[in-house]
Amino acid sequence: MFSFNRILIPVDFGAVSQAAVEAGAKLAGQTESEIFLLHALAPVAVIPPLGMMTAPVVPFDDASAARMRLENLPVPQEMNLTVRREVVHGDASRVIVDFADEHDVNLIVMGTHSRSGFESFILGSVTESVVRHAKCPVLTIPAIAVACSAPDFEAASK
Repeated sequence: MFSFNRILIPVDFGAVSQAAVEAGAKLAGQTESEIFLLHALAPVAVIPPLGMMTAPVVPFDDASAARMRLENLPVPQEMNLTVRREVVHGDASRVIVDFADEHDVNLIVMGTHSRSGFESFILGSVTESVVRHAKCPVLTIPAIAVACSAPDFEAASK
């Protein structure tokens, strides 16, 4: 039997990751778990100006802005949850897997943008990489589930 007392929820501030936060918080409330909200700041791609041999180093997006957004991210609090918020620099999939290992996480709850084919090949899939490399279970919240639960969809289906 799995015991989920430390749940990691990676966030990119989109609707799908907010749905993952809500799902993870509900699960955490049922199991009296601690949750970690994690945002990974990836290196920014820079194209060097014409004639330069090396690109200027622009390591990461604005960390202070990301920390502020993460601090203001709403988390359902009806269960009196312990919530820790972290901003970490690096490739998202690697950061998520490493963070889970370092903090003895029992479950990762994350959204997936349902990319496939060429788009997935070019952009890669953070969720797919995490599922393949994580040592703990990964619960994925697909984008279509978020779209189907939107109020406009419910009204249209009646």
